[in-house]
Amino acid sequence: MFLQRKLKFRRFTTLGFVLLLLYATIGMSRITYADEDDQQSLANMDEIVSETVEQESPETIEEIVVYGDKPLHALRREVYRVEESFFELYSSLNQDDDFDVRCYYEVPSFTHIRRHVCRAKFVVDATSAEAGRLLGKAVGPAMPAEVAIEAKKERFREVIETLVAEHPELLQALGEYTNARQVLESEKERRLEK
Repeated sequence: MFLQRKLKFRRFTTLGFVLLLLYATIGMSRITYADEDDQQSLANMDEIVSETVEQESPETIEEIVVYGDKPLHALRREVYRVEESFFELYSSLNQDDDFDVRCYYEVPSFTHIRRHVCRAKFVVDATSAEAGRLLGKAVGPAMPAEVAIEAKKERFREVIETLVAEHPELLQALGEYTNARQVLESEKERRLEK
């Protein structure tokens, strides 16, 4: 019994709130709403709203526009999304598997804060080989990861530049990524100045 009363009251509250909102935004001269004992359904509410809107002329309806800042985490997610789509397209066009790039989230040691990273396969292979050597599992030549990465870094840059020059869709994806980064950075600076 109590649950039924509570549900009836909730329906009444929702209907009354919607009509009150209409009154505030449209400027109605009178409000019609159901009391607690009334069995008016939510379908009838549409009729009341449509009758009220028809009674008012379109000139009396005011438009309320609310501007707000997009949260930084949403801008950051947009940057990650565009970055991932750029590297996904790049990796599909690239012929050398060592230069394929994969984006993912990682949690560095001694922290619980995850971060978004995009790494080429040759970087992951070099750091994995160095970690294996440090753990006593010799894999590959005894070359430090930094040296192996630096040896391929210039060729990696050339491959990206060549593919961007040859494929306009990759150039467009790079432009979207650059734009998203600039929006994020300028928004950070703007908020710090406040």
